[in-house]
Amino acid sequence: MQYDTDLVYRRLWKSDAVTALAAHPGGDLFTAGLRDSAATVDFIGRIGPDGQERARWRVPGRIDRLAAGSDGTVMALTAVVNGSVVRHRIHHYSADGAPLRDWQVADGAESLAVAPDGTVFVGDWTSSKGHGSVSRYGSNGWLQTSWDIDGRPTGIDVFSNGHVAVAHQTLEASGGQIDIFTANGAGVRVWDVPGAAGEDVQSVLGDLAIGAAIDIYLLVQISQDRHRHGGLSFR
Repeated sequence: MQYDTDLVYRRLWKSDAVTALAAHPGGDLFTAGLRDSAATVDFIGRIGPDGQERARWRVPGRIDRLAAGSDGTVMALTAVVNGSVVRHRIHHYSADGAPLRDWQVADGAESLAVAPDGTVFVGDWTSSKGHGSVSRYGSNGWLQTSWDIDGRPTGIDVFSNGHVAVAHQTLEASGGQIDIFTANGAGVRVWDVPGAAGEDVQSVLGDLAIGAAIDIYLLVQISQDRHRHGGLSFR
């Protein structure tokens, strides 16, 4: 579905089982979806504002997240499952699907963002460590720095000034936090995302996005008595 900036519904178009989205700076939309029932190969499609698909190409593995660069390229965070082992990679493509580069990232990678200068940020989580981390890569795939965070990073996005917003689920509470870091991992600001009150209520943080007005949008799933409700909150 497409809405304008006043949340007025504009149009609906159909596509194969779409699992992730990223907005192309030229107005198109990148979509990720399942190509085969074995979940071994996904695809990326590029859809125009008129809803017509302009390109589609195969991507090895399961696509967990998409992120579009300011240069019109797209990156996919993928997972390849081999028994109990899951390997994650970043695949970088042109807007028409030409492969540019790819590289392996941490096995617990779950979130992805691309800065205006092409720098790539990946959030990962490994339960055995008890904490998550954020890694910064150059556009060439070289690891530049990383830092630990409390809990599980569920969403990352980058401000125009290069600061990084990270949503993460804390381990000891039903809510979570949003942290703002510099590109080198120095803390700038942090605030709590409280869980809803009640013994049987839990707030589960999801993806995060930064709007044009520098608002932060956070997907929150609220579970109560086996019922789940999704929503967007912002600050």
